[in-house]
Amino acid sequence: MTGVLKTSLAVLALLAGPCAAVADGPDTRADRQAYIFADCAGRLRAHLEHGWLDGTHDAGTEAQGLAFDDVLDALPHAVPGPLLLDHRLRAKAHQAHLLQLAAFHLDPERRRLARVHADRLRAGCTGLLLS
Repeated sequence: MTGVLKTSLAVLALLAGPCAAVADGPDTRADRQAYIFADCAGRLRAHLEHGWLDGTHDAGTEAQGLAFDDVLDALPHAVPGPLLLDHRLRAKAHQAHLLQLAAFHLDPERRRLARVHADRLRAGCTGLLLS
């Protein structure tokens, strides 16, 4: 494909709006939202479990994770349960890895960057609950 054709297709996809089908991903807006909520449920679960390990557990994180579970259960979508579970577990594993780096890596700069990244991902999720 030429560069002009690729650019034209990208612009058309953007102009089609948020409900346009994605070739290799969710088909509807509700499906995309289901993946987002599953991602956030997994990330918050990683924070909860990390808090148990390092003594920083808070009830707020647990409540937020449960809220994502509730929203996901209430959202009508066509994504099969096993796919959402896989997505959730992958997000949880990624977040847990970031939290482990932030807590235990020997390089202070790498610890800082992992903490910043983990905090940003968590803030993106908790921001969804507040909006």
